[in-house]
Amino acid sequence: MVPVSPGGGAFIDIYAGLADPPIVGRNLLGQKTYNQVMAALGPGESALLIMSSGLHSHRGTAWKQTGQFDRLAIVQGEVRHVPQADDYVFVTELEQDEAPAAKEISIFRLPKAINPAKPMTIEVSARRPAAAGGEVTANVAVTYSLPESLRLAPPPAPEPLWHSIWASKHLEIGIVSAMLSILTLILFTQDSITKRPRLWRGLRIGFLSFTLFVLGWGLNGQLSVVQVVAFIHSLLTHFRWETFLIEPVIFLLWSFVALGLLFWGRGVYCGWLCPFGALQELTNMLAQRLGVKQIAVPQALHERLWVIKYSLFIGILALSFYAMRDALIVAEAEPFKTAISLRMIRPWPFVVFVLVLLFAGLFVERFYCRYLCPLGAGLAIPAKLKIFDWLKRRPQCGRECRLCETKCTVGAIDPLGRINANECVLCLRCQVIMDDTAICPVLKRRARVAEGITT
Repeated sequence: MVPVSPGGGAFIDIYAGLADPPIVGRNLLGQKTYNQVMAALGPGESALLIMSSGLHSHRGTAWKQTGQFDRLAIVQGEVRHVPQADDYVFVTELEQDEAPAAKEISIFRLPKAINPAKPMTIEVSARRPAAAGGEVTANVAVTYSLPESLRLAPPPAPEPLWHSIWASKHLEIGIVSAMLSILTLILFTQDSITKRPRLWRGLRIGFLSFTLFVLGWGLNGQLSVVQVVAFIHSLLTHFRWETFLIEPVIFLLWSFVALGLLFWGRGVYCGWLCPFGALQELTNMLAQRLGVKQIAVPQALHERLWVIKYSLFIGILALSFYAMRDALIVAEAEPFKTAISLRMIRPWPFVVFVLVLLFAGLFVERFYCRYLCPLGAGLAIPAKLKIFDWLKRRPQCGRECRLCETKCTVGAIDPLGRINANECVLCLRCQVIMDDTAICPVLKRRARVAEGITT
């Protein structure tokens, strides 16, 4: 084999780059040629500009007979593309005077398999006969990578809708957060508060009024059994937090209630944060002030009427798996939408239903909460996981004294003095009675005994 003698000129100088970015293609090729090149590209295809000078040609002449540029290959990973005659556009000269001098200028169409955003290698092969027979082959390779200046930054991920909603409701979020903080303080300091009946009553009436007028009618913060059903369905299908974050007030309430169920039971919502429950209790307070006689429901009937709300909850939940539309119709057993969300602006049958419930509540305190509320029933079931028992009882409760039983807001104390956590709304009335030396018979007797011993 006779080696090739080195000469003064270059064997081949190669320049390569993508021509389809408009800032490149229009400047180098001119508008007419650029349009011709772009019109020939299919979806996902790109255009590669190759120009060379020197003794060796990157095109050669064999492609005119074979239809294939066998001297040229574009390599990217496992893909090796050899351009065909149909992929080629001849360019006589570039529009830019500052461009390097070139003997040959070509545009080649790259298939979808070549990713223009990733580095690629342009290989040009050269062959010559060997003295001993056969051929000697040499490859010249140039690696090309798209410049950073030509890369489009990926579009920013769209901001979740709930972000903008929360950002626009700072006032509502602040009010609810402050309200929940105050309620937490009340419940954690209940022993101190219940020893002061006037303080307890003022806090109770004030908080319930705020719940009704601000949280309910002002912020539309009324929870519903429909939301419980939706949450259960979400857990069984494709749970997404974004679904529940759309309503900041409702989300904050449910988050607090979920935690409150573990600490205090269902009463943390039913007794303090339910606007319709607050409406019932406030109207009953007014009725008692006006001398409306309260009806004492016999214990046996009272306990059997509880079945209604639990049956309603189970029925609505079960029906939702068969026909959600029908379940929503049955969920109208809740008066919340009419009385709180829509402020009585509904067809007259719905309004009459609410008025009937409120009328019954004038004679039986929290009538709806006691016997009909499916949401209260739904909250009572997970409240079985309650960790702490904050309400105190004495051995004498139910045996020597049944005053708390008769005064309980929802009849949650049985004749033996035990508090039924499923029914208790955590109003703390029984704790006030137990701590009042002027009312509680046990404390009054102890005071008389102590006075006798002293005298």
